[in-house]
Amino acid sequence: QILGATPLSIQKGRFIGVAVGALVIPFIVGILASAWEIGSPSLPSPQAVIMGSTVYAIFNLDLNIIMFLIGVVLAIILIFLKLPVMAVAIGIYLPFTLTTPIFLGGILGKISEVWIEKKTRLLDSVGLSGKELDSKVKENKERAFNSGLLFAAGLVAGEAIMGVIVAGLIIGLGPGSMSIFSNPSAFPGVLALLFIMFLIIYMVIRDHMANMGMRDAFGIMFRRRR
Repeated sequence: QILGATPLSIQKGRFIGVAVGALVIPFIVGILASAWEIGSPSLPSPQAVIMGSTVYAIFNLDLNIIMFLIGVVLAIILIFLKLPVMAVAIGIYLPFTLTTPIFLGGILGKISEVWIEKKTRLLDSVGLSGKELDSKVKENKERAFNSGLLFAAGLVAGEAIMGVIVAGLIIGLGPGSMSIFSNPSAFPGVLALLFIMFLIIYMVIRDHMANMGMRDAFGIMFRRRR
């Protein structure tokens, strides 16, 4: 739906992805493990660590039954409360450094969603009935969601590719070869984070900003429908 591909093309792409992944991933994991120890602070890999720990505990009959049952009960409670079990589980086992960008991404998504709905109802409602306007709001939100999803996927893929490239350079040039500063400041990282956050919102709402300046676009959030 996002890419406009046919079901047959999607299935072909999936088969190709599985085949290529099966051939490439072991090689990539070997590079990462050689550059950084998997599970170390440099390469936390929380999902791999928790899966490995679980499998190890099962085969060595060392599974913490109490914690396992607590997780089962918690999942049942979340299901009855109609809350996303996977989202809560991810929030529990992922480190704070990873849950923070997920949280910020959720905030950005909500801001974009509210902006698009307000802009549509304030400026694009001329000649539309209530039902038609609701349909247009839904359509605009879906289009923005798809744009944000593609952009976020690109960020994840780019980060992964750069990680592999850096790992290859570390293996080739030796440990410490990629260190530029002994005690780097967090300020450049904060600036990069703010820039990426701005870029994400802009990429999501840019299609709805025709003939609208940044000041007008920002003011949409504080305007009320007459």
